[in-house]
Amino acid sequence: MYNEREAVVRKQIYLTPAQNEALKRRARELGTSEAEVLRQLIDASLAESENVASKRRIAAMNRFLDWADDLVRRGQGLQAGYRFDREELYAERMERLLRDRGEES
Repeated sequence: MYNEREAVVRKQIYLTPAQNEALKRRARELGTSEAEVLRQLIDASLAESENVASKRRIAAMNRFLDWADDLVRRGQGLQAGYRFDREELYAERMERLLRDRGEES
């Protein structure tokens, strides 16, 4: 709910007659202002959008983890004791790039 100490920004919006009547009716039902009804609707909509985005991120991470688990099951995952070595990876990448270009390293 709007807190009188909280800063608000005035907006002008255009509603259809049906939307206007529905807004008035909803505000009466809730015993609040039309502006408060609109703020609550906006907050709910934004929360839902964030919830959908969060679910998509979680689903993407789960797909990645399933893929990684599948690699391990097929014996194509990282071997026990593997240590990440950035320089080694860069060198391998450069060798592959030069090989693909037909150049020698």
